Amino acid sequence: MYGHWITLVMVLVAGLGGTSLFALGYLVLAFWMLWQGNNLYTMKDYRKTLSRWNFLLFYTIVVMFFKISLQVVGCVFLSPLNSGAGCVVRQLLSIICVDEQSCKALATLNTKSDNCIVDVKETRIGFDTMALCFLVFQLRILHSWYFQHCMIDFRCEIIQASRGALLINQLIEKEMKEQNVQQQAKFDEIRSRTAAIRKQYEEQQLKGAQSTFQAQTYGQDSVQQPRPLSMIVVDCDDPFPMYDPRRTTADMGVPAKRAGDYYMFNYEPDSDELVAPVESFVPEVTPGAGDFDKLDPAQLLHTAISKDMDLQGTLNAVETAEKIKDEELRMIRAVAASDEKNRDLVVAVLEPVEGHSSQQVQPTIQEPTNVEENDTVTNAVRFGGKIFRSFLDWLSAFLNRRSREHRYVAFVLHKEKTRLMNEMNHELYDEEASLKEVRHQWESRSLHMVSSESDVSRLEEEAHVKWEQKSFFARLLLAVANCITAHTDVISFVIACIVHAKCAGLITLPLPMLVFFWGTLASPRPSKNFWITLISYTEFEIIVKFIFQFGFFPWNSNAEEAASAREYFKPQYVFGVQRVDYFAFWDVALLIALFFHRYMLRRLGLWKDANIMDTFIEASDVNRQATSTTEVDISDIEARELQSTTQGAVANVTTLPDEQRGVISSFIFKLFHPKFRYIRDLYPLMFFLDVFCFFIVVFGFSAFGDGGSGDVLSDLSSNRVPLTFVIMLIVISLMIVVDRGLYLRKAVLAKLIYQLVTVLFLHAYLMFILPAITHKSAYENSVAKFLYVVKCIYFVISAWQIRNGYPQLCIGNLLTHSYGLVNMVLFKIFMLIPFLFELRTAIDWTWTDTSMPILDFFSMENFYSTIYNLKCARTFETSFPAPRGVPKGIIVKYSIGVPLILALILIIWFPLLAFALLNKIGTELPPERVQFSVSFEGYPRVFTMEAQGNEIQPINKMMKEQLRSIISNKNNNVSVSDDSAALLAKSRRAVSYIEEYSSKEIHIVRFRPVSEVFWEISKDSLEALQHLLENGSNFNNETGSIRMNVDFAVQRQRAGSKEPVVHTTVFYVDITPTSPPGAWDGLRKALNVSANEKSEPVVLSNVLPYFLTVPNEGQVKPTTYIHEVFVKSKEDANASFSSLTLALSAHDDTGHSNVWVTQTKAPNSDMTKIMDIFERKKVVYTPDDRGLFYMDTVIFVDRVFPDYILKYAQGGIIAMYIALVLFISRIIRGAVTNQPLDVIISEIPNPDHLLKICLDIYLVREAHDFILEQDLYAKLIFLFRSPSTLIKWTRYKPKQD
Repeated sequence: MYGHWITLVMVLVAGLGGTSLFALGYLVLAFWMLWQGNNLYTMKDYRKTLSRWNFLLFYTIVVMFFKISLQVVGCVFLSPLNSGAGCVVRQLLSIICVDEQSCKALATLNTKSDNCIVDVKETRIGFDTMALCFLVFQLRILHSWYFQHCMIDFRCEIIQASRGALLINQLIEKEMKEQNVQQQAKFDEIRSRTAAIRKQYEEQQLKGAQSTFQAQTYGQDSVQQPRPLSMIVVDCDDPFPMYDPRRTTADMGVPAKRAGDYYMFNYEPDSDELVAPVESFVPEVTPGAGDFDKLDPAQLLHTAISKDMDLQGTLNAVETAEKIKDEELRMIRAVAASDEKNRDLVVAVLEPVEGHSSQQVQPTIQEPTNVEENDTVTNAVRFGGKIFRSFLDWLSAFLNRRSREHRYVAFVLHKEKTRLMNEMNHELYDEEASLKEVRHQWESRSLHMVSSESDVSRLEEEAHVKWEQKSFFARLLLAVANCITAHTDVISFVIACIVHAKCAGLITLPLPMLVFFWGTLASPRPSKNFWITLISYTEFEIIVKFIFQFGFFPWNSNAEEAASAREYFKPQYVFGVQRVDYFAFWDVALLIALFFHRYMLRRLGLWKDANIMDTFIEASDVNRQATSTTEVDISDIEARELQSTTQGAVANVTTLPDEQRGVISSFIFKLFHPKFRYIRDLYPLMFFLDVFCFFIVVFGFSAFGDGGSGDVLSDLSSNRVPLTFVIMLIVISLMIVVDRGLYLRKAVLAKLIYQLVTVLFLHAYLMFILPAITHKSAYENSVAKFLYVVKCIYFVISAWQIRNGYPQLCIGNLLTHSYGLVNMVLFKIFMLIPFLFELRTAIDWTWTDTSMPILDFFSMENFYSTIYNLKCARTFETSFPAPRGVPKGIIVKYSIGVPLILALILIIWFPLLAFALLNKIGTELPPERVQFSVSFEGYPRVFTMEAQGNEIQPINKMMKEQLRSIISNKNNNVSVSDDSAALLAKSRRAVSYIEEYSSKEIHIVRFRPVSEVFWEISKDSLEALQHLLENGSNFNNETGSIRMNVDFAVQRQRAGSKEPVVHTTVFYVDITPTSPPGAWDGLRKALNVSANEKSEPVVLSNVLPYFLTVPNEGQVKPTTYIHEVFVKSKEDANASFSSLTLALSAHDDTGHSNVWVTQTKAPNSDMTKIMDIFERKKVVYTPDDRGLFYMDTVIFVDRVFPDYILKYAQGGIIAMYIALVLFISRIIRGAVTNQPLDVIISEIPNPDHLLKICLDIYLVREAHDFILEQDLYAKLIFLFRSPSTLIKWTRYKPKQD
């Protein structure tokens, strides 16, 4: 039966395998055959059908013959066809040599041309051969006896051409009635209960007062003199007699929102009927197909964990529990203990609840013994298979719920078709009999399975398909197939949008326009004319695209394409006829989807009379309907559309437009005044798609505008935000607000106008405005095309909402339509996002009719969010119960307790651990430049030098090993009297310190000995310094001194940061006339040096440490661990510092070209050995400085914390404790501990009645009963104010007084 479609798809593939007239013929013939569809097999003359298939087979053979014959031209006589008209002919017929290696000897006759390009794959016959094979096989099927049964099936489909529309109309009418009844029952229940309560209260009031308690204002109190108690009969049962509203006078203003009192709760809460919403009223023809009455995978894992991963016991418990229909009792039985004592306890508890079923369940608790309990591998495989099967069953049930209507119609039609074949077998096999006459006989015999609402229920009970008898894999495949076939229209709409997104040209623009302006808005469903138009235009644009793929068009040449590469409004791209590979892939996919959808419509009786409005027809009207049917041809659609059958119609049906209405007027009238409609709340899906578009714009902004770097994240990190980006975010946010407002106001007409305007603007923006902004054609903008597809899906869902109307009750948040774990987590995330709850509530208050002020509206939403969280928590406890009186298993304790303990310990000691492992987990950040300067306090710097580039080099592994060896051997030969233990400890500390650094983290810095700048000192300052050194005293005639500072600055550049990290330090020495020895006189003489001479070196002992440490944050410090190895005590570590020598070189008498020369000298022989390890370098770049050496310093560079830790570690360990550990501890403490009074709310056992009050408030608000809204809100407030009443209304089994 399906070979017809497979063969024609193969012919289409052969046509798209190349660009030639032969391929074009394939396309035309395939389109012609696809257009006929199953009508090919319902013709009276079957020979015409066979002749059409024979013609297609003959054409395939001819094409193959010509392709092979033209190889003679392509391989031998190709030269005349390389230019001009010959090239056009060559490209039209795809003339090219396939196997050039076989024609090398004929090269002189066959000259190539670069101007006439033909692809070799276009002339091959691989696809033609496959199409030929499929055609031969299809002809064999057409001549078989089996196909005669298929033809009878096709004839039955035509007879049932409008039956599916009638069945769907019946379902819609039935569902609409049930929805109205359920909604009205809610209103009636609330009104009747409120009236009864108020009547009872008024009777109580009249016992001792002439007036009753009536609220006069909403929230403003009026203070009046209360009436004396002697005039009032006090109720002795009232626990608060002083708080009695009967003490007020009639003219006293009483606040409505505080008018709640005990009289509102003078009945048992269990008498409130908690009606669960019905997902669908469509009959379930496959029992159990849409229900999942087993343990889901998460519950299976919970059961296994609660039994300490005893897989054998888990499987036995699950097998027993899944025999129980009640979901809560099923999980209780699953997690129940296995031992005899606790098992008997569970059975005793469940017996009163289960009633008669407990006797059947109790014996099954005995564990089977046919499986080895010690076979762990087998049990693990069985348990894994159970989880896998449970997931597939859950997925099958989920998919079946999406296709319930489709499966019902298919089931009824299948039964009616079977009945038709049995009752009218002779008429169906009679080729001379007209299908119109056969249909008249079928109608007159009343062979329909459903003609009234009672038949729908009867059919549901008589369903013969046993879902559980199929394998789980077969159930999944059947569910997937049903879900796909039930939504072929939506699939076609989405593919049509993808076609336009891929092409982004004017030629495909009518496809989404037809979808959004006609197909998705047609009520109750798109007509046959729409699908014919969409199919016709799809075939047309495929043919046009195919024609423009030929290479002889000038814009298809490579030279023209390269010349216009920078243009973003190229004509071929604007019209969508550019030459690209796989140009019609999605177009053919759309065409196949459309033909498959047409096939499903015909099978389901929805093709011809798609807009029929008939529903249930009484038996007395059958003959009249049959008579009217004989007067109308089967293909006559409009006549049925104009018939108005009112039997069994609901009260709110609007008469269909008459013949005087125009086409557009009739279309719009039926859109806003349908006879029946489904009511579904699709706003959550639309909101999700809008948010998804928001993130597409955020993370793909470079495709929508210029400004900044194109990367939004990097722009935000650099405090640059493009204006276009901000405008787009504001526009999207406003669109979400407008959509929410239309949803709350249920403004269908405004929603339609908003939809049409948005559709037009989106297409104009993406096709014309956006390319002008980004200088990139719409075809090349992949992110914009992805946004377009997502937005088109939004338009499809939005059109469905417009066609069927908004729900009457719009309650709560988008995430609160169910109470599962996922909903609870998402709702908590929603509440944590700043301003999102406030924004949504403000929008709801603005566009919702309510008598509550905005602050009370916020309070009401806060009440609802709290109660919703409680409901989700109790649902989670029900879905994953813990058995009573059973200690927690080892798996639970160790899987929760141990990670929690380790996490807390890690958090407590994280700062210490982070700094201890800094050089292991940190990021290497070598120094880029090191500056060394010497200055006298109060005077300009005498020496400045900066090392960078090659002057900063990491040491090699040999140098590090030699350094470690010298230090470790330094104190090995000391005598006992020298406190060898302390000296050895110093060596070990130094060696351990060195081992913390890799050789790449230890750098040797070499400074040139001559200052890089002249000594810029004024004559006056020089004379003042000379005077100080000459006299040796200060202003107070005391011994003079001068401080010399040695400054170090190490600069490192952090990745991603503009500002470098700079570490500084200062070493100083106070110079006096006596200390250091010779330094004072040496400086005095150096300042008096003559021109073109160099002073004697001034030696300053133990000034500069040879080893320095650069920490991750803070100042540079001497590496004390190494320096103290060479001295006796830590306090004498400076004794191992290098000595610094200064000499002034004067080049003239002016003093402006004086320069200081510095050198370092090891303080002892041990340091000399260490300096030799690092190979002191001699200055060789000028002949005058050959006696000088570079000044060396070894620095140990700490790693820096990663960026995600750096902001907490900048202040050191103490700051990290304050910023991180204490903050986290407050969060954890707040999560695990509560205030004692919080238990009143957080431990409410049964929040169902509280939730019902909230839902009732939403319901009466939608009904515009604002007095009742205020009374229910007052009832809710009083309930939270009265702990005793709250306990009574939230316990599972209220106490009977």
